[in-house]
Amino acid sequence: MSHSFAYYFLQYFSPCMGVLMATLMFAAPIRDLRTALQSGSLKTLNPFPWPFMTGNCLGWVVYAHYTNDPFVLAANVPGLILSLWLNMGAAKLQYAERMRHRAATTNHVSDDTIVQASESENEMIVVPIERNFLRVIIVWSGTIVVMQWMGGWKLAAPETVIGLLVNLNLVVFYSAPLQSLQTVLLTKRSDSIHRPTLYMNYVNTSFWILYGGFVRNDPMIYVPNGLGLTLGLIQGILCVLYPSGGEVGISRGSVEDPHEPILIGRRSSVAVGDDEDSRMNDADVRDDE
Repeated sequence: MSHSFAYYFLQYFSPCMGVLMATLMFAAPIRDLRTALQSGSLKTLNPFPWPFMTGNCLGWVVYAHYTNDPFVLAANVPGLILSLWLNMGAAKLQYAERMRHRAATTNHVSDDTIVQASESENEMIVVPIERNFLRVIIVWSGTIVVMQWMGGWKLAAPETVIGLLVNLNLVVFYSAPLQSLQTVLLTKRSDSIHRPTLYMNYVNTSFWILYGGFVRNDPMIYVPNGLGLTLGLIQGILCVLYPSGGEVGISRGSVEDPHEPILIGRRSSVAVGDDEDSRMNDADVRDDE
């Protein structure tokens, strides 16, 4: 029995393209992170979604195991590996930025210096991206252990529990760039929205909606991807309304980006240096007199 073009398109072409587009979407930040590692600063690169990328890919790998779906498995194994490198790279940069920022502010003395020093030491132990990464891994590890080895399957089907959790994780991953919405509206720039990832998101979610809706008839696949596409469109609207303004920190009159403490640190160090130079010049003048 011969099958129609629509059958092959939905049954094989759509999931294969979904695998390819998912891999490209997960790999989209690689070039920008390499540039950031070479320069030693994240600048406008927003790493907030990357811990949720790890949880998203890990969850889909487990879901593919329970549903015997090779396409879902193939789409997320590369992303799981890439997300680990992205998180490690961002953690190094965040730590380096905090070290430079702390060094730039050590010359400032205030009444609460001891309290600030204690808080600074605590912040240096675990940077923000590491905290989010650990939270995601703890949630997923606990869920997998309960469902696989502690009798969780007796209370609910594992694929249902894993599917619901991975849906939540996927929506958070797709909407993570929106956490910088306040920054976008305040600075009138959409630098924190990573455009290559956004473009891959459009194509990737479209193919998975076709596969999940018309082939698998699995709401665990097409519902979160539909939400992801919608959230991506919202980000696209923000990019149109507030175009990218280039590298943050070039103009002193620009509004600071909250993800860029290193630039603030550099400016603080320059200001301190200028003050020291001016004091030395004043001392020389008094000596001459």
